[in-house]
Amino acid sequence: QMCIRDRSYTVNLSLEEQTLSEFKLFPNPNHGNFYVQQNQNASFTLEIINAQGELIWRKDYSGLNSEIISPQLANGIYLARFSTENFQEYLRFVVID
Repeated sequence: QMCIRDRSYTVNLSLEEQTLSEFKLFPNPNHGNFYVQQNQNASFTLEIINAQGELIWRKDYSGLNSEIISPQLANGIYLARFSTENFQEYLRFVVID
């Protein structure tokens, strides 16, 4: 298990399934490109954070479904931080060859 701290948030990177989520990220694991589905039709910012806690990518999106074509990501575990005007959520995802 690994935790990443971001301001006052602690994110647990356990292998347990994440439930009660506003966002869905699939497929997971993936090859660096994936889809995002959200429950609300709101604009959001997606930030990708590596296992060392470094922000490595950021982009704004809108709509219920979005295809995410991220920069070349090395194999590993990442966090996707989704931020809307009044909500923030983290999802863990794995990149493999």
